Amino acid sequence: MQKFIYSLFFVVSVCLSASDDYTSRLLKEAKRDDSMKLKLVLEKSQAFEGEPVRVFVEWISKLPLNSFRNVELMVPFYDHPKLLVFDEPLIDSKNPKSIGMPVTRRRLIAKVEEIQLEGQPHTRIQFKLVIIPKSEGFIQFKDAWIVGSYDPKKKYNNNRRYRAQYPSYFNNNFFDKEDSGSNYERIYSTADSSSLEVLALPLAGKPKNFSGIVGSFSMLATLSETSVSVGDPIGLNVKMSDYSFLPALKLPRLSSYLGFSAQFSFPEKDADRELSKNHISFNRTLRPVSSSVISVPPLRVSYFDPTTLSYGFVETPEIPISVKESEKVTIADLEFSDVNQKNYLRKNTNGIWGIEIKPDGNFPLKADKPSIWLLVSPFIVSILVFILSIHYRLKRWHPKDYRKKFAKKWFLKSISEANTLEAVENVFRDYIYNFYGLNAKAHSLEDLKGLISEENWPQFHKVYDSLESYFYGKDQIELKPEDVKTMLMKCLSTKNTRGL
Repeated sequence: MQKFIYSLFFVVSVCLSASDDYTSRLLKEAKRDDSMKLKLVLEKSQAFEGEPVRVFVEWISKLPLNSFRNVELMVPFYDHPKLLVFDEPLIDSKNPKSIGMPVTRRRLIAKVEEIQLEGQPHTRIQFKLVIIPKSEGFIQFKDAWIVGSYDPKKKYNNNRRYRAQYPSYFNNNFFDKEDSGSNYERIYSTADSSSLEVLALPLAGKPKNFSGIVGSFSMLATLSETSVSVGDPIGLNVKMSDYSFLPALKLPRLSSYLGFSAQFSFPEKDADRELSKNHISFNRTLRPVSSSVISVPPLRVSYFDPTTLSYGFVETPEIPISVKESEKVTIADLEFSDVNQKNYLRKNTNGIWGIEIKPDGNFPLKADKPSIWLLVSPFIVSILVFILSIHYRLKRWHPKDYRKKFAKKWFLKSISEANTLEAVENVFRDYIYNFYGLNAKAHSLEDLKGLISEENWPQFHKVYDSLESYFYGKDQIELKPEDVKTMLMKCLSTKNTRGL
């Protein structure tokens, strides 16, 4: 055990060291730019262990987004060993003002909008996190920072429709490779450092089986059925609401309640959960083990209220039910019961082969021995699973080969649904990214030399120049989506082509 702990510390230290080296390399090659500002604010500077704390992050850039090739924003929470980190979206991902933001090697949904500062147009991107400290102590966070590869030659055109959805040239590759081309400059900005003092929960009055929830909430329990037979399923739905951050709530294991474990059979797994705007629901399936069960016992969950500095309980009422003896052999009978105690369920460790059937019953006196099909069926199933999982294994272990295999199929499906030049451009870049196994969808014409076949290069060059001229050129040109589609389909139809 001691060796395992030493090994774990070594792995963590190596990962943190690699992260620091990565940060140092990015910031060393970048220069600070006052054209963009980063702001990170904690909701409070003092909290109890287990108490949700919101973090507001804001990036304001005077530079247009379509000038960035790569962007990475690092916040000091995800890799911290004393924190649980959650995303709390400010906006729905389908909203036109939403954008995918690369944050600490993750993709978060952020809110983007155009604002005026000191009479100048700026772009503001905002998102929100929730951190939950796991232990007491003072935490001094590292600085948050943002770094991006910026092309100073690209100018924002206010006459063009702003594309709020994640544009292809902003489809971040997290700086996995060096920026190509001399026209890109790497710039960065940092936010003011922040800290959090985490207080320990008081020991006085702390319940023995404390749930770990900090903050008051409401709880309601309902049943799908109140009149059942022994072994029949009863759906238990527990709704929790009126809490500061619903995703952090958990339903205690029912096996910890004697009233449940003694009267009901239920799976050992955690409850299925459904999150909505105003509450979080937990669903469990209960099966009464005896006709003597007369109710579903109350659920009692403890919490600590940081406002009153005291512990409390939320309890659901006892729900009466009616359980009658089973009138027929059910699946539950086969699994848990025997002939002498048909209406009192218990586990049968020998499975179906241990069931004794009465001579006058409708079943044979003894279960037949397994047939040859039962013996060979595992091998047949294994072969079928192997065959049916070819695509899954290819996608998991050889993602580039998987993308190349289906690149043309995905392209033909998507191009028919693309009705705007923005959509056609995205489909076109997706195809190049998938077919040639690139590390990112953000690529330039120089990146593709040597990948495109010589017979296709002139036609491909024409497509690429047309899109570049339309989106980034100084002069407005007439270009229709159907024209680009025609050129792309001509590339695909070229004889002996290796893609576009």
